[in-house]
Amino acid sequence: MLILFPENKTSPVQTCVFTENADGWEVEDFKECLGVLLRLKETFQYERFLFFYDLNNVQAFCYPHLNRRHSLFNKKYVMLTLLKGMCNWRSRSEQNGESCMLHGSNIGLNSISEVAVRKLNRPNDSFSLVDCMALISGCPLNAVTVNGQNVSVDVLCLDEREFYIWFTNHRKPSRSYNWNSKHGEYGKGNWPGESRLLGSRAEACLLLKNAIGETYRGPLFCWDCQYGHYMEYKNELNDTYHSFHLEGKDEKRIPSKVKNLIDIFQK
Repeated sequence: MLILFPENKTSPVQTCVFTENADGWEVEDFKECLGVLLRLKETFQYERFLFFYDLNNVQAFCYPHLNRRHSLFNKKYVMLTLLKGMCNWRSRSEQNGESCMLHGSNIGLNSISEVAVRKLNRPNDSFSLVDCMALISGCPLNAVTVNGQNVSVDVLCLDEREFYIWFTNHRKPSRSYNWNSKHGEYGKGNWPGESRLLGSRAEACLLLKNAIGETYRGPLFCWDCQYGHYMEYKNELNDTYHSFHLEGKDEKRIPSKVKNLIDIFQK
């Protein structure tokens, strides 16, 4: 996921003509924007993804408050502190002189062109542009071309539900379902002392893509509206899961944070 911020149009370093003017942003606005980004990063820790930023874009975003010593007024210092743990994609850019155009205009070297080139070069991975109130109104990115080849760039706003839907539909590699006979099917055939799978293995497989957790390697959970129960997916190995429904006191196995997200996204 490549992040794009608005840019101060008086900055000597600008990366993208398709961004809004950040001239009116104050330090608290920066903190609020980055706070949302960090919450999104924490919420979706169960997904395998990386946030990338563009150091030049950050510099244009923070201009002209770049060199003041006091950190409270040094917007660049605030930004880079909040971005700690994320990567500057310019240190590992995949662009190599490609011609990137949008509606007949040269895009230049920025996060939009970087997303487009990566998406074209790596079809087995998923890429998106995270729009931090940056893109000018009426700037759809479904008409980007790289060396004349059309590339549709996915754009995400700073919204939890939008992130959730995007991960559900673009996760690569996709999760695999492995039915475990000890939980039976249709509420029958489970081993003594083992939780039941109330529906079929096929139904459980379909719901797997919706499941939510706390960490990548931990268990996942989802709401099964057909049977009126939560379902737990156990991570076996390499994105492969088996599942069973949670009945009675077993619902307490769901972390409160995860249960709240399921209520928001799935009910």
